[in-house]
Amino acid sequence: MRKIKNRYDAESAFCELIVEAGRVIGVPSLADDEDDEEHLAQHGGSYQLTEGTLSAICECEFGDPHFIGGPAVFNFAQSVEQVNRIFERAEPVVAELTIVLQQVAPYHVNIFRADLQFIRDWMVRNC
Repeated sequence: MRKIKNRYDAESAFCELIVEAGRVIGVPSLADDEDDEEHLAQHGGSYQLTEGTLSAICECEFGDPHFIGGPAVFNFAQSVEQVNRIFERAEPVVAELTIVLQQVAPYHVNIFRADLQFIRDWMVRNC
């Protein structure tokens, strides 16, 4: 996990973790795809990721994580309750990625969860 200096870094690191988990399980990059919706519909992957999780990976790839409240949501979290709300919104996606990571790359699961916890702890400490 890289060093987090501010809330922007925390959100960026969060998005990078979601995208990296997607890559580990075989979700291709959507940055160069001209038709994202068609691409997402065709790629449930071998592991049948839900549309919500595929969309979350795409949103994170473009730094626009609406599934947790939109871009810059980490900047607006001023209390532990607000930080918890962000991570509660993320949990369905994180849980699905964790299940698939366990099947594909079990060694990556603990790192993924620990890095997410590191970001959450940093956010709580900096409320």
